[in-house]
Amino acid sequence: MRTKKFLSVAAFIVCGLVCVNSVNAQTLATATDPVTVNIKLNPIQAIEVNAGQKTVDLVYNSIQNYEQGVTSGVLADHLTVYSAGKFVVSVKTDGNFINGGSSINAVDVTVKATRSAAHSVGELTDVNLSASDQPLITSASKGGNGLKYNIEYDNLAGKNFKYAGDEYYTEASGVLTYTAQVTYTIAPN
Repeated sequence: MRTKKFLSVAAFIVCGLVCVNSVNAQTLATATDPVTVNIKLNPIQAIEVNAGQKTVDLVYNSIQNYEQGVTSGVLADHLTVYSAGKFVVSVKTDGNFINGGSSINAVDVTVKATRSAAHSVGELTDVNLSASDQPLITSASKGGNGLKYNIEYDNLAGKNFKYAGDEYYTEASGVLTYTAQVTYTIAPN
């Protein structure tokens, strides 16, 4: 029985020495240990057209419209831009405005941008539509989150009864609709 007691006490002493050495080893470690933390910024860019303004109608329904041309009026917050850095928003069309075999030249429509909010940035350029991307909004200094822009579609080139001839209005009655797809693109500047 003494041997068992002796072995138990010896095991207890050995365990105590090991535990004390472990504690001493930990207290002998350095008091600081640095970690490197990186913030990695990936480029992001997005553009959204106001969901309630996905179809824009330029309507000729009076003598005054045919004499002076028409505009969409200012479409508030038509575009929203998100960009982590400098950007260019370009606009283009898929071609001329088409109705069957008849067409209206895309350049007859001008796209005009204005800032919707004080924080919106960039230089604004009026663009006559074409099938090539043309810069509408150019930010050479910074990006931003939720930058809002108003847009107006201007068809004043249709003034002086330009679209009243047989080449445009070929039906005896009814409304003719000429259609083109307009696309906005954002890219780094």
